[in-house]
Amino acid sequence: MIPLLRGMAPRVPHLVIRMDRAGADIDVHGPTDDTVVQVDGDEHPLHKTRGGGLAHRRIHQRVDDTAQHNAKVVAERVDALARRSHTRLIVVTGGPQAVSSLRDELPKASTELAVELESGGRHGNGGETDRQVTDVLEAHVRESEAELLESFRAELGRHSNAVAGLDATVDRLRQARVDTVLVEDPATETPLCGQDLTR
Repeated sequence: MIPLLRGMAPRVPHLVIRMDRAGADIDVHGPTDDTVVQVDGDEHPLHKTRGGGLAHRRIHQRVDDTAQHNAKVVAERVDALARRSHTRLIVVTGGPQAVSSLRDELPKASTELAVELESGGRHGNGGETDRQVTDVLEAHVRESEAELLESFRAELGRHSNAVAGLDATVDRLRQARVDTVLVEDPATETPLCGQDLTR
């Protein structure tokens, strides 16, 4: 992985949602700071009882309705936080039912950013979840880098929105017509990427 991008990986704006049927703990990792937001929904009823008959089916339905309501409350908060922090990735961990309910309630824009982990949860193994989140972030950075380089090469080939070389790049910087600068590392001959270097 490119050294500069490796350093950038932890600062990718992202959310980590640790779900259960009662709500979620949301780790908000912005470009410069981190916060934790706790979202709690209704707590009763959330546990199904054993037995049969109409009364038990009604209780089970009420439990499912409560869990779905809580997922909707979490989804609304996640979407608001994602928009406010310019999130590029949403990592979701928790029990299968809780995660599925959240997925059903998230708006499309947030769903497209979401990656689900197979383990972890609101009260799960934090260290293991953190390692998995790091892996997801690094994979995201590698994919973003590959897409950026592919786009650059395509634009350079069309002689349209990309330039190469020091003089052409400096000229564009002076004109404030730069979105992204790719800098070649002479030690590795590998392009290094920096976003919005003119701002």
